[in-house]
Amino acid sequence: VRANGAPHELAKGGLSPFDLKQVLEVLETLDKAWALPDLAREIGLSRFHLWRAFKQSTGITPYAFRAKRRLEKSCDLLRSSGRSLTEIAMECGFGSSSHFTTAFKRAFGTTPTDFRRQCRL
Repeated sequence: VRANGAPHELAKGGLSPFDLKQVLEVLETLDKAWALPDLAREIGLSRFHLWRAFKQSTGITPYAFRAKRRLEKSCDLLRSSGRSLTEIAMECGFGSSSHFTTAFKRAFGTTPTDFRRQCRL
């Protein structure tokens, strides 16, 4: 039963469309911190159940989903803005520009600076 008293409708082991939408809205807010236990409590599930059901529904964990979204947004900002790497890192929820650069290079095989340079060619 959800916090509002409505029953959960699980989608074959995953989250109901309603719960998935709620979780995605929180995860899409990249500049705000969140904790899985708090998110689980908000929708009335255990932390483990939320993690498992989210992965069942999307194919990736909540943490991987958020990391992917952060990097996608950073690519958009690198292409379309003249903001500094530090500003982009902070807007996308990275703790520092060095953490951003490390995650970006691990994901794409190039640094954010080189990516930006390639986009402008």
